[in-house]
Amino acid sequence: MNKNLLLILLLTNFVSITSYGQYQKSLSLNVGSQGIGLEFKQELVEKLSARGGLSILPIETDKVVQSFSSDTDDRLMASFTNAHVLLDYTIIGNSVRLVAGGAYFFKAEGKITSKAMEGFNIGDRHFTAEEVGMLQIRSDWKGLRPYGGLAFFHDFPQNKVNVSLDLGVYHLGEPKISSSSTGMLYLDETNRQRLEDNLSSYQWLPLIQLSVNYKF
Repeated sequence: MNKNLLLILLLTNFVSITSYGQYQKSLSLNVGSQGIGLEFKQELVEKLSARGGLSILPIETDKVVQSFSSDTDDRLMASFTNAHVLLDYTIIGNSVRLVAGGAYFFKAEGKITSKAMEGFNIGDRHFTAEEVGMLQIRSDWKGLRPYGGLAFFHDFPQNKVNVSLDLGVYHLGEPKISSSSTGMLYLDETNRQRLEDNLSSYQWLPLIQLSVNYKF
């Protein structure tokens, strides 16, 4: 079965898991390094619960990357959107849980755009900023990715509301690199290979997440 369809089926049927009265359920609002999101959690058996949700992280920042040139304006943009399914297993008291699962990243890309700020002269000819152009480099980690980590504080609120903390990491694998340019700016093969080598080490996405949980 197609991985995308499998994950969608898991998420759409997650809230309809058959449960008995003694099993707890909660809805969570999450804020952290993977952005903001919502999760539904269901107790399965004693010490074991399952959760599924969606998270989104849009970032757009000027002047946070080293310029390719003092004559260019560089902008970093990143966007991560995922649907995830995780299992929590309590390992210490009621406050520490082992978490494992995975997410499908519908969008997981970083993009650097470098634009010429002004023109320059070569000999008797003047090149405008538009003629110098723009260079865009994109890295993409989209796909199904595994997750592992720890969760802290009570799995479900003792009354109605509590907070919990997740610390973990997604394994994203090596990104796919692409580039496009206009005008005179371009990425030659030597620099492309160097960029791919540098970005190949970015295979992990750490997660620090605070959740506010409501039990119903």
